[in-house]
Amino acid sequence: MWLPGRLLACVFVGLFVVPSLAAGFPASAALTDEPTHAEPTTAALTRPYTTLMMKAGAFAAARDVVPFPRSLRSGSDAASAPAASDGQVRFILQFEGGVSPDVIFRLGGAGIKFERYLPEGAMIAAAQPRDVPSSAAMVGARALLPLSPGFKIDPQLWPEALAPHAGPLLLSVLVFDTPRPSAALAAHGLGAETSFVLVCTNVPYDAGYEGLRTIFPSMRDWLIETVKFLLERSKATVIVRAHPAEAAHWGGRERSEDTLRAAGIDSDRLVVMPAETQVNTYALMEACRFGVVFSSTTGLEMSMLGRPVLVGTHAYYTRRGFTVDAVDREHYFVQLGRLCDDAGSTLDAEATRQAQLFHFILHCVMQWPYPYDKPSSIKAVGPATLLASPDIARYVDTLDVLTMTREEWQGRALEYLAASRPSHITEQLTR
Repeated sequence: MWLPGRLLACVFVGLFVVPSLAAGFPASAALTDEPTHAEPTTAALTRPYTTLMMKAGAFAAARDVVPFPRSLRSGSDAASAPAASDGQVRFILQFEGGVSPDVIFRLGGAGIKFERYLPEGAMIAAAQPRDVPSSAAMVGARALLPLSPGFKIDPQLWPEALAPHAGPLLLSVLVFDTPRPSAALAAHGLGAETSFVLVCTNVPYDAGYEGLRTIFPSMRDWLIETVKFLLERSKATVIVRAHPAEAAHWGGRERSEDTLRAAGIDSDRLVVMPAETQVNTYALMEACRFGVVFSSTTGLEMSMLGRPVLVGTHAYYTRRGFTVDAVDREHYFVQLGRLCDDAGSTLDAEATRQAQLFHFILHCVMQWPYPYDKPSSIKAVGPATLLASPDIARYVDTLDVLTMTREEWQGRALEYLAASRPSHITEQLTR
């Protein structure tokens, strides 16, 4: 049993929280108007951010009507949107200058939590109903709109979601997914039939690289050597998708396109998509022959989509049966050569399922909600304030488990992880 004294002793222990990937909602309304499909524009966006890129379509969030049927809208304002099962309202905020740590910290002080980034310059936010802003201006945003059901599902599922049903229709879906692969390729002068290898970089200034230099001395060396090999060894187009955070003003100045240019790498078959490029990487994953990553989570996500992916280091998701792994530099290029020679390779169904299961366990089971995963969080809401607020209920299980001995946890683990008991797992599945 958790005790307040023991609870306070562990509020400074850090656990990383990844917001839920799943969203569910009841759908029973009739389809009363035709959906509008807005294709993404081909030009890369720059500040000030004005266009919101969602699978439902691209639109100016501060000016345009959301591009889906009225029956899939949550109303005209976020403040009147219904709360989810955790008692919080989720909504979208867009900022002209983008979402920075300073913006997230300032919102936290107003009771508004950051959940995930959206392109371009936007985020999904969560707050108790009393803390939901009534206008964008209240929080210095360019646009504020409810996280309507239409944003949560693929446009192809809209008719099914709106068809009459005897009871609620629960859909487990990505809150934000991808445009069509053909649209992503066409935006960069490539046909839908283009055979290409997708190379996804990490954030160049990530402080965690020290433990990732198991095969290459740096991500820069990995990128240069990998792209050179692919251009020389295969006839496929090579798409290098730079991490979007390369453009972040609080980050470093190292850019993937500059790294390749400085190395003298140039080819008609090389397409470099800088951080600002208006493209959703998931669309590229769906269409690529295979992927190559340093340690990016995109490697796990490509495996979930049934794509073979070679990883340039020993990452947390490698050596589990669904990635192509290497023990050293020589073995890495042997593996890369095999992928180049195997034109139609895909992951088998069992390996794909294992990747999906690993992702679920990692994000929905192993990562428990914790209020202080970032230093700014404890500055925004101190322990005394948190303990006196209704929000503390969400973290009781986490704090309880943190104070247990190994023996206590081994004896009670199944109690905390049971599907029949409300927990962080059932919360994520039903959110």
